[in-house]
Amino acid sequence: MIWKIDYKEEITAEYVSYLYNLLRTHIMGTYSDAKLILMQTKAKQFTNDYSLKKTLGEYLSFLITTDSDIKTMKRDLDKCLMGEEKIKELQEFTEIGYFLNKNKNLLFIGKEFELEFMEITLSRKIKNNLLIIGQPGTGKTTLVSQYNKQTDKRIFVVEMGKIISNTKYRGEFENKLIKLIEYSREERIILFIDEIHIIFSSGKVDGGLSAADILKPYLTDSELIIIGTTTIEEFKIMMSDKAIERRFNLLTLGNMENSVLRNLYQELLSSFGITTLTLENFEDIQKALDKVSNRNYPDKLIDFIDLYEAIEKFNGRTTINEVIQRGFYEFK
Repeated sequence: MIWKIDYKEEITAEYVSYLYNLLRTHIMGTYSDAKLILMQTKAKQFTNDYSLKKTLGEYLSFLITTDSDIKTMKRDLDKCLMGEEKIKELQEFTEIGYFLNKNKNLLFIGKEFELEFMEITLSRKIKNNLLIIGQPGTGKTTLVSQYNKQTDKRIFVVEMGKIISNTKYRGEFENKLIKLIEYSREERIILFIDEIHIIFSSGKVDGGLSAADILKPYLTDSELIIIGTTTIEEFKIMMSDKAIERRFNLLTLGNMENSVLRNLYQELLSSFGITTLTLENFEDIQKALDKVSNRNYPDKLIDFIDLYEAIEKFNGRTTINEVIQRGFYEFK
């Protein structure tokens, strides 16, 4: 479909819907259904329920004066006027990853300090890259997802496997990764690389450069913002390269405090609609989960409640021991 924008076009309800569909298509990961409602509400407000004849240009100028989530819509529409080559580049970009969903429902408890540290770090003008360190299940990805929900920045998840695939010949991998980095700099997109330690052994094809060799020079460029996650063990290996420590702010996640876990437990019971467990059962559940040494909080508590609700729904009832036996293989 060929999209057209005319800033002299009269604002109507139909034209607002047209603009929304255009923006949702080209500015991926940003324009939700909630923004469509907001666009319509602001248009009605500006045109007195469409009784006044106002142009798109006038409407966009009005939005700039507001404090709404769509005040930058003109900038986004300008991006949609890009040439065919730019559109092709965007399509290629989304073939090697995806934008985090800003509307995903999350249960976020107990990481407020870490979230604030993340917000401050990613707002810095110089050293604005973040490395989140923690064992599996401690909430690294959830923290990034929560930040994504409350920022107007777009976060793109880099899938290294897709970048590496089909790059048999020298130079293919390097070109694909450099193109991704340059595009994110230009569009002010944050790159999220889960298990970032993988890149230190990825991408060497017939003597070519590794992903780390390509990435490191860009880490001093404030226009490129990267969030990486890794485990404590892999972080120790990464630190043999001192350049990494100099260019990343470090944030370590540990297991949750008991009081925070208790609050999370109560929120989970409410979220899942479980009435057969109460706060009195928390200590018994925690004692059982403490014995699962190959898993971490909060992941194993969330997993327990999720499985408990599923078994109860299927069988009509269940017990703490049954859930532990079925869901946590260390006990089998």
